[in-house]
Amino acid sequence: MRLCRIIPALAVAVVLAQAAAWAQPLPRSAPTEIDGVNVVVESAVRASDGSLMITWSYVNEGPQDFRPRSGEFQWMGQLPIFNTYYVDPKNKKKYEVIKDNAAQPLASRLRQPFEIPSGERRRIWAKFPAPPANVATIDFYPVGAPPIEGVPIGTAAASASEPRPAASATVPSSAPATQAVAAAEPPGAPASSAAPKVLPHVAATEAPGVTVVLKSVTREPSGMIKIVWAYENHGQAEFPRDSLTRQQLMQTYYVDYKNVKKYEVVRDQAAQPLASPVGAFVVGPGESRELWAMFPAPPANVDAVSVYLPLAQPIEPVRIQ
Repeated sequence: MRLCRIIPALAVAVVLAQAAAWAQPLPRSAPTEIDGVNVVVESAVRASDGSLMITWSYVNEGPQDFRPRSGEFQWMGQLPIFNTYYVDPKNKKKYEVIKDNAAQPLASRLRQPFEIPSGERRRIWAKFPAPPANVATIDFYPVGAPPIEGVPIGTAAASASEPRPAASATVPSSAPATQAVAAAEPPGAPASSAAPKVLPHVAATEAPGVTVVLKSVTREPSGMIKIVWAYENHGQAEFPRDSLTRQQLMQTYYVDYKNVKKYEVVRDQAAQPLASPVGAFVVGPGESRELWAMFPAPPANVDAVSVYLPLAQPIEPVRIQ
């Protein structure tokens, strides 16, 4: 008789323990197949374009730097993003990363090689088709780690710090001839009625202590869009760890979700970006670096866009000034 009573009690205890685990807020973590490296889910939020944006990090808490060895193909190139997905357990449906018409993911552009020094992290974001509105949790499957189940939708990590003043930049008075930029069509849903961000707006980057400040998005007399932003380093180390080239920095783009079009930086006849003249790009501790770039303008009836800056999370929606 006592045994009959104990077994149901144990079953109830197990169910309650599982429910408590699922109720834990973000961030949530799991060990990876690499000793000392954990994956941390930081946020899963419904974006203004109708997609689901997931942000996660690989954190190296071990004594050795992580460098992919020959044969570890899942860590090469953009594969840590391409091979990541989530499952809607309520409807038993799998969702993969959204790709544009060039088969590129709407996600972080990972610097190569994908290395994580000891004591550091690599933050990644990616956009996925959103599940139905009545789905409150998902099961997240990151590369190299077991699934992290019961991730709540709409719970984000703490926001970045407020912006500080930075030096201004100006557009040259005479711009070189430009080439047409092809527009890609991300298969996301139409833009929602979310209120546009107030500029300047701060977003997190992949590096702790470093933020990006979107300062302005304006229609210029030339008929183009000018975007001005700055990286601010409040940390203790140089950002990024490996300096970026001008071409890498100009992988900036914006998306007009009203017409489902992606716009990249305008380039001249020599295929050079119409943007800030920078060499190797490094921001030291306590420093700020401002950048600008020119883009084709969307139709006149478009008053808000989503801005994607290198090494940072997307900022959306942003009103065109």
